Amino acid sequence: MQFGFVIPTGDVDTVLEMSVELEQAGMSAPSMPASRKSVRSRLARSAQSPSPPIWAVAQVGSERSMARAPRCDGVLPFRRTSRDPFAALEPDDVRELRRLRPDAGWDIVLEGSSNPDDAVSMTRVAALRDAGASWWIESPWNLPGGIEAARARGREGPPPV
Repeated sequence: MQFGFVIPTGDVDTVLEMSVELEQAGMSAPSMPASRKSVRSRLARSAQSPSPPIWAVAQVGSERSMARAPRCDGVLPFRRTSRDPFAALEPDDVRELRRLRPDAGWDIVLEGSSNPDDAVSMTRVAALRDAGASWWIESPWNLPGGIEAARARGREGPPPV
């Protein structure tokens, strides 16, 4: 398997646009727009049908980032603050995202840590779901106890909301 493309220096948004275009074109470079002729790909089309969903990672509040998200199958949003580069989203943020594409087929994918034994944690996940989030990815980046604690949390299953 080979894959390559020219990265326009200093323009991450252009690279992301190219990535979305490649995936949506089924990884076949000949179908790319003329503006992307520098793209070269030899990856096969996905064997999965329909193809795996494309979720755009997008920064809440970034015009370019958020403009890309509705063209994909969903969005994995993040919020950057002065104290936290990946601050938790609030239900109001999710409602605003849902306005971008109100159809049920468009996923709003959130990630974080939840604790099924903690009522506050479960109330938060339920509020995000009720606001329009369609996926919760348990991502305990700093879980005390390391890999064993992460495995134990995985065995507990999804938040029961």
